[in-house]
Amino acid sequence: MNQGRIWCVVNPSVGLPLFIGGVAVTSLVVHASVMMHSTWVGNFFQGGAAKTASAETTIVPVASNVVKTSEGYIITVNVAPAAGTLDGVKLATK
Repeated sequence: MNQGRIWCVVNPSVGLPLFIGGVAVTSLVVHASVMMHSTWVGNFFQGGAAKTASAETTIVPVASNVVKTSEGYIITVNVAPAAGTLDGVKLATK
């Protein structure tokens, strides 16, 4: 044990309850802080309605070149940059 000689100074019947009590107090303080400073804990304890995804949820495509059709999604890819662009980035025009 790294600090085993501490028990030569502090009696284990005093030191162990102090250590375990300190851990318990720290745990209670941390849990109380989380309960007081978060918004979702109170809603959870009150039985707030669960958020569920619906089938009608609009899915926003990540890329602007995605089109939804009745058969699925179509992704168009430009191999070469369009005219007026530099490496695929549009040039600033005034």
